Amino acid sequence: MYNTSDNKYQFSTISKGVIEKMLIKLNNIKDIKYILEPSACKGNLVKMIKNSYKYDLLCREIFIDTVCLLNSQTLKEPYNIKRKELLNKLEELNADIEYVDKLLLTNKRIIDIDKIIIYINIPEKYTESILFANLKNNKEYMTYSSHIQNDSLIEKNPIEYFPALYNNEILLGISLIKEFKSLKKYILINKNTSNYNSSNNIKLMLNNKDLTINNYIEAVRYKYWKIIFDSKMFQEIFTTNLKCEYESRLYDFKKYDITAYNIISLRCEIFYKLKQDIENNILEIFDEFSRKYCYSDFSKNIHYYNGWKTNKAYKINNKIILPYDAWDYYSNEYEPTACESEFLDIEKIFSILNGNILGNYETRKILKWAEKMNITKNIQFKFFKVTFYKKGTCHITFTDKKFLDKLNIYGSQKKGWLPPAFGIKSYNSMSKEEQNIIDDFCGKDKYYEIMTHKEEYLLNENNILKIEQ
Repeated sequence: MYNTSDNKYQFSTISKGVIEKMLIKLNNIKDIKYILEPSACKGNLVKMIKNSYKYDLLCREIFIDTVCLLNSQTLKEPYNIKRKELLNKLEELNADIEYVDKLLLTNKRIIDIDKIIIYINIPEKYTESILFANLKNNKEYMTYSSHIQNDSLIEKNPIEYFPALYNNEILLGISLIKEFKSLKKYILINKNTSNYNSSNNIKLMLNNKDLTINNYIEAVRYKYWKIIFDSKMFQEIFTTNLKCEYESRLYDFKKYDITAYNIISLRCEIFYKLKQDIENNILEIFDEFSRKYCYSDFSKNIHYYNGWKTNKAYKINNKIILPYDAWDYYSNEYEPTACESEFLDIEKIFSILNGNILGNYETRKILKWAEKMNITKNIQFKFFKVTFYKKGTCHITFTDKKFLDKLNIYGSQKKGWLPPAFGIKSYNSMSKEEQNIIDDFCGKDKYYEIMTHKEEYLLNENNILKIEQ
């Protein structure tokens, strides 16, 4: 509480800006389950975290990652022993101290009150496991993962790191299960306890079943394959359809060990599937941009032309409109990351048209940035820029015309709308009927450019995916 000019105590409220300053210092905000809101406050701290992160929050006792709001005089004027001890302790812990001079009261008035935000991070101390110490003497132990999980190593060398981590986790789990079994004869069992209430008997359980070596190994395999599927080395080659296909088969992967050979074999299998299914993948995007949404607001997506033996041929325009809604249906909050899979597929198809699937896709990073900064217009991706509208539509403008031309040529050829001699015969060698179609599709001059630079406009399916051996 604070004494205001009218000498009446009022409940205070921490301003949004101060809360943001406090939260940004926490590294593990997603892991917070409980928040302690000062009793004299209105509850803004809890409300903001609940709304921002969609959590049900009550309070939290903080030990490792700590941030608090304190009167600045506590540190500015260390006149007693306790304040001096606090100052010395904060210095010892290398605390981050930030001064804040404004506070918003419940009556919406801003008052000048010196406050400080203190952030302390105390690394969690790990005691060496006896089982792990014994594991180091096991001939099957892999020294590659002699430390706790390291995300940077997973990204740099996943084919070596995942099998090593998996192997040691399996050995540790088996040792734990065997050790527990050997200890059971020393553990008193309450035989009078019913099955309904046997919580006073110690057990090793997995998914409400007794933990055995077999179901433990299967559970660990399932976990690892799921993590591997979500890793960068697979996300960069998965289309949405392929990802759904393999995730639906995830349960079957419990039969397979995590080995470098299995990971590489699976990755090669996905590569070849992608190569075999490349026509369908590109045509799906072609239809997504054109035929699928060629009505109402989306009718300007395509340009009709007289095709080979048909008058219903079309190609995609430089600017299209798609029904990708970036606002949450229930909260009405701006969440463009909800459209990540759609844009990632587009990026991958254009990379394929460029002859490379292993692009450095920053789709999620770009969408998260747009979400955080509340940017809705001209969001720049590698091959296009995007503008979202609240009515539930998305405008896409292609920034590299050659890749759009390549998509239009490929789609039109596969649908049989261009003359069979397109890209083979010169314009002057074509019949009058063929020339008329070329004139309507791209024009004589553009066709000359296509014939001069075939590698930039015509897709070579045999060389499109180069798999490194």
